[in-house]
Amino acid sequence: MYKLHIKSKVKKYDLNFTDQFKKKLQKYSTGTYYIIDEKVYDIFILKKIIKKNFILIKASEKAKEYNYISKIIDKLIRLNISKKDKIVSIGGGITQDITSFIAMILFRGVDWHFFPTTLLAMGDSCIGSKLSVNFNNLKNQIGGYYPPSKIIIDISFLETLSEKEIYSGVGELCHYYFVSGRKDFIFFKNNLSSIFNRNKEKTKKIIFKTLQIKKKFIEKDEFDTAFRLILNYGHTFGHAIESYFNYKISHGIAVCIGMNISNYISYKKKYITNIEFKEMETVLLSIKKDLGIKKIRLVSYINILLKDKKVIGGMSRIILTKGLGKMFIKDIYLDNNFKILLKKYKDTYN
Repeated sequence: MYKLHIKSKVKKYDLNFTDQFKKKLQKYSTGTYYIIDEKVYDIFILKKIIKKNFILIKASEKAKEYNYISKIIDKLIRLNISKKDKIVSIGGGITQDITSFIAMILFRGVDWHFFPTTLLAMGDSCIGSKLSVNFNNLKNQIGGYYPPSKIIIDISFLETLSEKEIYSGVGELCHYYFVSGRKDFIFFKNNLSSIFNRNKEKTKKIIFKTLQIKKKFIEKDEFDTAFRLILNYGHTFGHAIESYFNYKISHGIAVCIGMNISNYISYKKKYITNIEFKEMETVLLSIKKDLGIKKIRLVSYINILLKDKKVIGGMSRIILTKGLGKMFIKDIYLDNNFKILLKKYKDTYN
């Protein structure tokens, strides 16, 4: 029932749900190498299945640093991996980014499969081809597009996630429903509590629906030339928040705040009414009770924004909104007027 076939210009690939991921792993044979989040390896006692040719990583933003990744490549080469072999990635979005980056550049491309283990990875990053790694503590500065051949989702992985990890995942999933339109926004709003209550069947339904929304964007504009750019909604501000706090704030929560900042700017520029702003804010507040940025020094924050890869000549490409399902790209100078607008936002949530 829950299956997707994604048409990619790099390579077509399939996504399937399962409730027996260990049996799926047992089917892999010689010529398979593994990159695994060490927490997942321990919690699910994968040592009984995966006994050789594996590398464990501590999934953190530091692990996504280019210099750290080169060490993983060195280990794979010392394990005698070849171009005809396959890499299986087991973990969340960070493990995915590391694996896909390595798979793309090693021998000019090796095959890889992905078992996502976090809500964020299952409902968002697992499809779309996009990959990014960090450089000199700046998030997602190096990347490309290289999807796995297969994605296998087993939501039993979610049972071990902390509340913080669940909320981060929901924060990321949320933006798809704002972008998709009112009907999907209402669906998300009405079913949001099912994820927090760990309802497996409804959570699976939400994840699948999120992926269906994303599929429409990536198949129309896989390489971020126009249409897919709308999915950056909330992310420019969110990434800068993550960087400002040295990644101590989770990605999904930072995106949540970023969405609210975008909505606030849209409201102040009269693209949406206060009623529309409050409707969206209510859902965001159910994910993050404090959407403020009171601990942020605006000058430092704007300097981080200026380093974003989308900034050219002090002008940033921001996603604003004219209402649910009506996001659009707006070029905004990160000047003193922008600083004043951010200060108004900061004061609003103090």
